[in-house]
Amino acid sequence: MHRLPRRARLPRDTIYQPVARIATLGARGVLTEASIRDRLFGSRPDRRINTWPGPHTDAAAYMAWLVVTNEDDAGRITAAMKYLEAAMDKGLHLVEPRLALVACEAVIDTGGLAAAEAIADQVLAHRTSDPAYEDLRLWLTWHQQAAVRAERALTARTITHPRLARPEGRVNVNPYLPI
Repeated sequence: MHRLPRRARLPRDTIYQPVARIATLGARGVLTEASIRDRLFGSRPDRRINTWPGPHTDAAAYMAWLVVTNEDDAGRITAAMKYLEAAMDKGLHLVEPRLALVACEAVIDTGGLAAAEAIADQVLAHRTSDPAYEDLRLWLTWHQQAAVRAERALTARTITHPRLARPEGRVNVNPYLPI
């Protein structure tokens, strides 16, 4: 029996990712706008995004993340947001940590930090060995700490002991001051 090298072994909880990558990219390994409309996010009910969430929710969420990041990398932000909204309507952002991170970044602009925290907390509750969960946790921690720091910067400081550059008796007389 042939064994894979140690680096190539996948934990059982992430085995859906190569399957979803093959199902998304197809035989050519390239994701185009036509293939997204034809196979994945079409309006017909037989498209993968409509049929896969039942038995294969994790694979459908990973496929949605692949599509959203592909559209974002290609500079088609409007299309990426449209596909992200479609995935969020199906609740796929609560399954895949990568898609949840993209959703949190989109939601934080409109709904604020509390809405993004709610999404991240719900996804992190079902944490597995996937390293994307750690990325999501770090993103959440960073934003929470940034909010605390911004709030702290807004509060006025009370200076109890003012410091002078030079005490009054040690200042040299400025000869150019008007008398």
